[in-house]
Amino acid sequence: LKSYMSYPVHSNGNLIGSLCMLYMQPKKFTHKEKHIFTTLAKVISIELERMQFANSLKKISMTQKLMLHTARQINSSLDFREVAKRITKEAMELLNAYGSVIYLLKDDAKTLEPIVVIDPEFEEEIYNTPIMVDNSYTGKAILNKKVMVFNETDKQDNGFQIPGTSELQNERILAAPLISEEKVLGAICLNKIGANFTSADLEIVEILANHATNALKNAETFEKLQHEMQERMQKTNEDIPMKRMADADELAGLAVLLASDASSYITGQVIAQDGGRSAKH
Repeated sequence: LKSYMSYPVHSNGNLIGSLCMLYMQPKKFTHKEKHIFTTLAKVISIELERMQFANSLKKISMTQKLMLHTARQINSSLDFREVAKRITKEAMELLNAYGSVIYLLKDDAKTLEPIVVIDPEFEEEIYNTPIMVDNSYTGKAILNKKVMVFNETDKQDNGFQIPGTSELQNERILAAPLISEEKVLGAICLNKIGANFTSADLEIVEILANHATNALKNAETFEKLQHEMQERMQKTNEDIPMKRMADADELAGLAVLLASDASSYITGQVIAQDGGRSAKH
């Protein structure tokens, strides 16, 4: 190697490499050659930034489509576990996560019970192991009432290793609480291997956590409404001598009678078909 010329290549203000020219013979580079070389390096930098920007737009577009799809799914079912599993799968796809768990906070406000688990190896172990708020990464996010990222779990000692699972190298964890009206209902936790979670990932999970919270509240409202309806029906049945509501077939006969010529001489009458309820009053 006799002659060497190099120029740095930047992307978004960061040094990512260099463009080099090598000669095996002694050579004195001219001003024109230097100008062409530096211009070429700058063109490479500009093209790299353009490609990164295009990829970012593509990712944003894909994210927006998936988020819209997730939002629509919330209203597709009132079964919280079903909706939560869909949201969990969407989160894993968006963040390239390895596994995900949704926990609900029990009445003692200390215990987190797993209700949705997606893990390629240890799904059963995770399902069978509630975790505590005060000694887990997920619990830390709950105590702080905000989305938290733990990209250096090997250097932090406030996590909880679920029995029967292996400790993963380079594991990253992202946890987001499910909060409604300042009350913590549970949390969603995702983990991945290798690449760190980013601030953009944090924002995505925060939105998905809000979706999960809304789905949970919808399910609770529906369950409460069903309970109220059952109580009212039970109270109504107790007021009916036959102790039950009528079947549709039992009501149809009178309707057919009144609509036919057989009722041509029936007029000015109120016919009670109520299992004997009107007779009590």
